[in-house]
Amino acid sequence: MRRRRARKRRRRSRRSWRHRQRRGLRRSAPVPSASMTCFTAAYHGSSVLFVGPPFSGKEIAVLSFISEGLKAGVPAIIVTTSRSPGDLLKDFAPILPTFLEIERLGLVKWIDATGGKEAKGQSVQIRKNLIKVEGADDLPGILEAIEKFSEDVRRGDYPYFKLGYMSLSTSIAHSGEIEAGKFIQAIARVVRERSSAGLFALEKGMHSEQQIESIQHLMDGALNVKLEKQKTFLSVIGIGDVQTRDWIEFRHTNKGLIIGAFSLERIR
Repeated sequence: MRRRRARKRRRRSRRSWRHRQRRGLRRSAPVPSASMTCFTAAYHGSSVLFVGPPFSGKEIAVLSFISEGLKAGVPAIIVTTSRSPGDLLKDFAPILPTFLEIERLGLVKWIDATGGKEAKGQSVQIRKNLIKVEGADDLPGILEAIEKFSEDVRRGDYPYFKLGYMSLSTSIAHSGEIEAGKFIQAIARVVRERSSAGLFALEKGMHSEQQIESIQHLMDGALNVKLEKQKTFLSVIGIGDVQTRDWIEFRHTNKGLIIGAFSLERIR
C-alpha cells in the first residue's frame, strides 16, 4: 500500500513538473529568431537536424541546446563521434561555467563513439555516466546506449531529456540508405516516446542534397545554414510555428549563437 501511494505521488509530481515546464515555455519572451523553438525545446517529442558546412556553428548550437536544458535541470544524453567527452568539457566551460558541478549530479550521460582509448584526464563522474561503443559507425551500440540512458532518466523521475548528437554524419557516412534510415527513425522514436528533444549535427559537405532531404523527412524539422559573401545565414524547416522561415544572418562565438541583435545565451 505504501509503495502504491509513493508511485502515485511520483506520478503527480512528474505531471505537475511537466505542466509547469510547458507553461513556462509558453510564456517565453518572443525572440525574432527562426531557431527559438529548437533551442528552448518548446516542442517535446521532436528531433531536429542542424545542417551546415564545417565550422558553421553546428557544434556550438548543440552545446548551447544541451546547456540551456541543464540550467533548468533537464538531463542530457550526448553522443560524440569525433571528440572525446574530456575534450568537449573544455567547450562547455564558456557556455555553462557550472557544467562540471551539474555533471557531478549525474545529469549528463555520455556516449563515446570516437573509437579511441579512454582519456586519462576524464573525471570519475564522466566514466560513471559513460558508455563507450566500438566507433562512430557502431549503430546498434549507439542505439542501445541511448535506450539505456533514456530508461535511466525515466527511472530517475525526470519527465524528459535532451539529446545532442555530434555528428550524425560520421555515424551514417558509410552506411546504406536503408540502414541509416532505420537508425535515425529508431532514435527519433525514443525521443518521441519519452516526450524529449533531440538536436543532430549534420555535415553538409558529406552528403548529397538528395540524401540531406531524405534525412530531413525522418526528422520533425531542420535548421539549415548557408555561407554567402563571408556571412552566415540560418533558416528553419518544419518544427512548428516560427516567426519567419526566411534566411536570417547569424554568427557564433565560443559562448553560443548570436542571431541579429539577440543571443541564444539569453533564450530560456
